[in-house]
Amino acid sequence: MLLYMFLVVGLAGFVNLSRVCENGWMAYNNNCYWFSTSGVEFKDAVKNCVNIGSSLIEFSERVEENWVVLQSKIRDYKNIWVGLTDILIANTFVLASTGNKPSYTNWARGQPQRNKEHCTSVSLSQRKWHDFLCSKRLHYICRKPANHYA
Repeated sequence: MLLYMFLVVGLAGFVNLSRVCENGWMAYNNNCYWFSTSGVEFKDAVKNCVNIGSSLIEFSERVEENWVVLQSKIRDYKNIWVGLTDILIANTFVLASTGNKPSYTNWARGQPQRNKEHCTSVSLSQRKWHDFLCSKRLHYICRKPANHYA
C-alpha cells in the first residue's frame, strides 16, 4: 500500500492534471473554442469574447474554418460572426483583434460589397464569407490558446 501511494504521488508530479480547456469550451488543434447560445451584434460578440479572455474567431486556414463550420452546423447556426471588419477604413477589412490584414480569406463571389455592411460573417449554407450589417444578431465563437500551450 505504501509503495502504491508513493507511485501515485510521485507520478502526479509528472502528469499535468489540469484541463486543456475549461468547462463549456471545446478543444481543437491547440486552441479552445466557446460557442454562443444566442445571437448578438458584432460589437457585443467582440466584447463578450474579450470578457472571457479570448477573441472573436479569426480564421488563418481552411482546416480550422471547416471544423468551426461543422461544429456550428451541429448547433443549427445559420451565420456566425468572424473577427474581420472595415469599420475604420471603408473597404479595408482588418482583423478585429490586431488591426492587421488577414492572411486568409474565403469571401463569396461579389463580396465584400462596397456598402454599409462593415462586419464579416460566414454563411454556413454557402461556407463562404459575406459582409453584414454590424447590427445583425448572429451567433459567434470565441477562441483562445489551450491551457497547455498558453
